Amino acid sequence: MLSFVSSINLGKIINILLEPSVTLTLGIFTLLISRNSNLSTVARERLDKVYHPLFLEIEPFLYKKVSLDDISPFLSKYYELENSHSLLIDPVLRQEIRWLEKPSALQENKYGYNQWFRICDQISKTYDKLCKQAHIPVRSISYRINYEQYHSKIRMIFACIWIELPAIAFFSLILGFLSTRLLIVAYMLFLLFLLKIFLDNL
Repeated sequence: MLSFVSSINLGKIINILLEPSVTLTLGIFTLLISRNSNLSTVARERLDKVYHPLFLEIEPFLYKKVSLDDISPFLSKYYELENSHSLLIDPVLRQEIRWLEKPSALQENKYGYNQWFRICDQISKTYDKLCKQAHIPVRSISYRINYEQYHSKIRMIFACIWIELPAIAFFSLILGFLSTRLLIVAYMLFLLFLLKIFLDNL
C-alpha cells in the first residue's frame, strides 16, 4: 500500500517537473529556429544586394598583385553599392576601402602582405559566412586551391593536406604496417617540406 502511494506521488512529481521542462525546451527550440530564420533572411539580403556583386568584381584579383588601375572597376562597384546599401556593408570593410586610397596601400610589407590582401580577406570570409547563413553552397577547398584564393602558400598547402587527409591516413597505415622507420622518415621529409615552404614565405 505504501509503495503504491509513493509511486502515485512519484508520478505526480515527475509530471509536475516534466511539464515546465518540456515547455522550456520547446520555447528554446522555437527561439533558435526563429533566430536562424531571421539570420538566413538578412544574410540572403546582404548577399544579393552587396556581397555577391562585390565578390564577382573582386574574384579575378583575389590575392593577386594589383595596381589601382586593375581594381578601379571593383572600387567603382563598391562605391555604387555603398551609396545604395550602406547599412548592409560591414563597417570594417568600409574602413579598409578608405585606407586603400593611401599611396602606400598597395606596397607589400616584408611578409608580402598589403592593404589589398586585407580587403580580399574581409570580402572572402564575409562572403563564405553569409553563404552558410543563407544556406547557399560555399566555395569548396578544391575550388579555392584551383583559383589560388588563399593569401599565402602556407594556407594553400594546409588546405591541400586537408583535402588529401584520407589518402595520407591510408598511406600512413600502409607504411606503418610495412616499417615504422619508413613511416618516420616519410613524416620527417614531409615536415622538412613544410618548413621550407614556411621559410620561403618569411
